[in-house]
Amino acid sequence: MSLGDRDARRELCEELARGLSGEGGLRLVRLMQLSGLLRAPVGFPIADPTGAAVTDGKPRPISIWKPVEGAGEPIWERPEPSPLGDHYAARRRFGQRPEEGCRRVVFFGESVAAGYLYAPWHTPARVLEGQLNAAGADKWEVIDLARTNERLASMVDTFEASLQLAPQVAVFFAGNNWPLLETAEL
Repeated sequence: MSLGDRDARRELCEELARGLSGEGGLRLVRLMQLSGLLRAPVGFPIADPTGAAVTDGKPRPISIWKPVEGAGEPIWERPEPSPLGDHYAARRRFGQRPEEGCRRVVFFGESVAAGYLYAPWHTPARVLEGQLNAAGADKWEVIDLARTNERLASMVDTFEASLQLAPQVAVFFAGNNWPLLETAEL
């Protein structure tokens, strides 16, 4: 099997994805980055296995949410939306870490993911959080970072910055507008 063979490469990628998506996959990637076995892209905030950001020591903005000093650790806060709203999730603040015993999901996408025409009262992130919390013993928190008119490049930037929040899961609900809007980028 050579890596030039498209089917063989796909099988290897699928096996790698299964391994990394399992318990401890994110921790393994972070350890590989820290050890130098896996190089992070330029500007990518490498996090240590405990979830602490390893950058210049200062938390970075996550989309429109700006870091402010909280009770001992940063919190991210967004500007007040205009009376007619804006393109971003309505959640005003979130901390660097979830509550004790709570698992964290970061949620990305564009208009459909942001709940266009139903937000801020009803969004896919809120539905996901409700379903996760109803399904089992674990408590879940979903940080909604979706926005209408989201583009691939800005979503990647938001995802990279969101790693400061030490999420256990990332959900990407995107692409329905991109064939028309971003053909060249894709």
